[in-house]
Amino acid sequence: MTRSFTGTLAMTLCGVTGCSSSNSPDYGPPSATTAIELVQTGGFAAGNVRSVKIVGTAATYTAGDRTDQATIATADVAAMIDALEQVDFLALHGDYTTCVNPSTDQPNVTITVALAAGMNRVVHYLGCAGGTFDDLAALDAHIFEDSGFAAWVATR
Repeated sequence: MTRSFTGTLAMTLCGVTGCSSSNSPDYGPPSATTAIELVQTGGFAAGNVRSVKIVGTAATYTAGDRTDQATIATADVAAMIDALEQVDFLALHGDYTTCVNPSTDQPNVTITVALAAGMNRVVHYLGCAGGTFDDLAALDAHIFEDSGFAAWVATR
């Protein structure tokens, strides 16, 4: 019984605190060379481009023809790294642009990262749902929110 309780407690704590599984590497803390880029293109509106690029704590936002730069908190970069770790981003490989019964006119998203634990690039289609597709869509939202992009675009 103690073992079951401990396992349940560990899973509950991981759900609350965001710890990673023992099989995935620690993605490391933010550094001056941490790079996270999210580019959303296409969809219903022609020329629809939204992106955020973070290097260290410097962020560059782009929405259509508008571009701006900001400095974000190290804690926000750490939150993005944690979100990447939660979906085991560095282990994702394959085609995330094709699915059964996709919604039409949704954008493609490219996420490129360079972290202490490694580098990876994933392209996915927001018209797909379920499993990894949902995880990637939630990751997009995390990155847009934690980077300050969502707040920036709301004021434009």
